[in-house]
Amino acid sequence: MVFSGACGCLCRLAVLHSAYLSGETVTVTDLVLEATFPARLEQVSPVVAGVVRAAEGTGLAAEDLMHLELCVEEAVVNICEYAYPGGGGQVALRLWRDPGCVTVEISDNGEPFDPLAVAAPDTTQSPEERPIGGLGVFLIRELMDEIRYERVHDANVLTMVMHTGAATEG
Repeated sequence: MVFSGACGCLCRLAVLHSAYLSGETVTVTDLVLEATFPARLEQVSPVVAGVVRAAEGTGLAAEDLMHLELCVEEAVVNICEYAYPGGGGQVALRLWRDPGCVTVEISDNGEPFDPLAVAAPDTTQSPEERPIGGLGVFLIRELMDEIRYERVHDANVLTMVMHTGAATEG
């Protein structure tokens, strides 16, 4: 388990994950949004718009809200384009608020893919010289305060955390 983050968001997630694996009933009381949708590109815009609407009341600054929007869009587009080579498949998304942070968890049952294992692109190269791809994962790494990937029960689970700047409860 990875335990990180000043606000304790991933610590809470690790506790929830452990409870899930042991078969305990887990309730997330600060859940702001939960959605399951087909892994199709035409679903991206309405889902991302829903995430933005849901996140508006979480205490994120306007700039952080735009960063969250971009990161969720990049992650969901990657799932739609690559997770299910034969087509079909679903994406599950949850957004919740903890003291001091907002967490988004995106999961799919597609091909195993750890975005944290992707090498950072060489941003010193010109766009013409640089290979296509990899910038979405790079942006997620740069814009989110914490990210985590796990493969759980044949599912890719990407967790992204953004601190709200609010005082954390200890």
